[in-house]
Amino acid sequence: TLEQAARLIGVEGYCRIDAFVRIFPDRVETVIIEINSLPGMTPATAIFHQAAIDRLKPFDFIDRIIHFGSQRKALQH
Repeated sequence: TLEQAARLIGVEGYCRIDAFVRIFPDRVETVIIEINSLPGMTPATAIFHQAAIDRLKPFDFIDRIIHFGSQRKALQH
């Protein structure tokens, strides 16, 4: 569901989608709250733990997001 939402609005690169997921015996319901262009900035943010597996510190990860965006913008001009 989250991937479908990202594709629907045309996300390129990184985004964080905040949502509630309710699990019922016969179905799963996803309620999307918002789509963000930056990761959450708390120590508990999962993406920073995932980036750390590739030895990326939070600053380095955000720097890559910004670099990706600037490269995309340069290609459009």
